[in-house]
Amino acid sequence: MTYEYMAAGLPIVISMSSYAEKNLVKKYNCAITVTPDDINELTKALEYLKNNPEIAQAMGERAKKAFLTEFNWSTEENRLLELYKRIVENER
Repeated sequence: MTYEYMAAGLPIVISMSSYAEKNLVKKYNCAITVTPDDINELTKALEYLKNNPEIAQAMGERAKKAFLTEFNWSTEENRLLELYKRIVENER
């Protein structure tokens, strides 16, 4: 669902992971990461976006740009095909 929200131009609140930190927070600044299952942290992140609509809008715009330039089938297709190629080569 994350990519669908990005395509819609919405800011992202996502479970903390190295992938999310590296790609969505640091590279594109379009997400807030929270500790999984920490309802208080999730609530604070959502309240922050609600109380800061300009920041939320800017994050959403960056999310949409990230989706259009990097997180779409045109770019992911090559990564997926390369992964399949490595798997097949390792099985030989």
